Amino acid sequence: MTGKISLSPGQQKFWFEACENCQKAINVDVGWVMRCASCKEESRVVARTRVGIAVDDGTGSINTVIFGLDAEKLIPFTALQFWEAHTEELNFSAELASALGKHAIVCFIRYYESDYQGRKEAKYNIVKAYTTEESAHIPMAITTA
Repeated sequence: MTGKISLSPGQQKFWFEACENCQKAINVDVGWVMRCASCKEESRVVARTRVGIAVDDGTGSINTVIFGLDAEKLIPFTALQFWEAHTEELNFSAELASALGKHAIVCFIRYYESDYQGRKEAKYNIVKAYTTEESAHIPMAITTA
């Protein structure tokens, strides 16, 4: 999908805790060292960027989530900065919305369903994103697949 992006409203935190090795979400404080249940390796828990965005291609928009380095190339903040701001009760929403509004992206979106309180819920995650400037260097076979 190709389109302009904007910040989805209502998101309270723009990061999550993850295993440093496999990047899987973990419900453990940043900085802890633990054995990851997913990769079975001893790992430090790190902050990883997660931002809810809307992608609008001119015919409609889709709410999705962009993670990690793909998100960080669109904004002036890192996951660690978001984590530090959250612990100090600072809010970067206005700056984040402004930064995102300057970009159009080409992205690949994954649809999946999850159970939330006994109901199926549709989710969309960006698997890979390129700015429109970067997309000029993507082989045509990939962008039309």
